[in-house]
Amino acid sequence: MVVRAKTTRKTWFDGALELLQQGGISNVTINQLSKQVGVAKTSFYLHFDSREDLLHAMLKYWVDTFTQVLTENLELTTGDPTKGLRKVAHLVQELELIKYDVAIISWAQYDKEVAEIVKDAYAQRLSLINTMFCNLGYNDELAYVRAQLFVSYFSWRPFMMFDDNDEQLNQRQRCLDVLLTKATA
Repeated sequence: MVVRAKTTRKTWFDGALELLQQGGISNVTINQLSKQVGVAKTSFYLHFDSREDLLHAMLKYWVDTFTQVLTENLELTTGDPTKGLRKVAHLVQELELIKYDVAIISWAQYDKEVAEIVKDAYAQRLSLINTMFCNLGYNDELAYVRAQLFVSYFSWRPFMMFDDNDEQLNQRQRCLDVLLTKATA
């Protein structure tokens, strides 16, 4: 008797995101995805009505998994904002929260609906970080600038520094320290 592993929607989403990252949106086909996940195509239809249904649900999964994990985390927004910002930086790194951002952004360049969802996800991220900098005592303008720098740095850092050696980890820590340091008059 052959025992088959039960596939979940998450299994399909993870496989689809990997395919998206590897070859763009045209690479995310039911055939390719079935091979990626290692199950028959018919299993796909137990979870989704169509490829479009998968893509729509996958995008929601990306927002929920890679953005709302931060924006809906009360631990980050209550208490000391410096600790909260450090925790955000840690979570982005440890949970690889930006792992698929480049692939999603690339897809968004060709699909207006996807672009709106991506813009909204980044606006949520920016709003969270902006609020935290305001809670540190920065005026609106400085909080917004620092929030943009924070989000940009932690979104694109893996593409600027390819190794997480000790020197680069120390550099990341220094960048975070500078962002969190208030200028004195």
